[in-house]
Amino acid sequence: MNQSMHPVIADYVARHGITVPEPFRGRVTVVVDERYRVHLQAAGENAVAMICRLASLPAGGATRDQWLLNVGKLALGTVSMCPASCVIDPNENALWLQHILTPGEGISLDESMGQFVNALSFWTGALPRQA
Repeated sequence: MNQSMHPVIADYVARHGITVPEPFRGRVTVVVDERYRVHLQAAGENAVAMICRLASLPAGGATRDQWLLNVGKLALGTVSMCPASCVIDPNENALWLQHILTPGEGISLDESMGQFVNALSFWTGALPRQA
């Protein structure tokens, strides 16, 4: 199925010379600093979602529960510094970092991407200590 690209994402892709595979299937993957694979996709109410996979979740049981508790405490401590949030995928296999850029936020996708990558840098450094 071919989908139309969100205009904010289309502008970002054009300005940065990012190649988008055809047919477009709903999201664009941007590789930042040759390290982070950030996915951009349309979200509800004309918003743009930025998401990046942080880690696989540990196997179920007490180890997983403790790991998630530690990540949750760390996430709570970062809430005032960054609008990005940690989320678990629907299959409960991985932890992702996500930010939803809304039209009324008054911030460009470029600026929001910079903040998101800074948050990714923090999380990728902090998560190994959580395991």
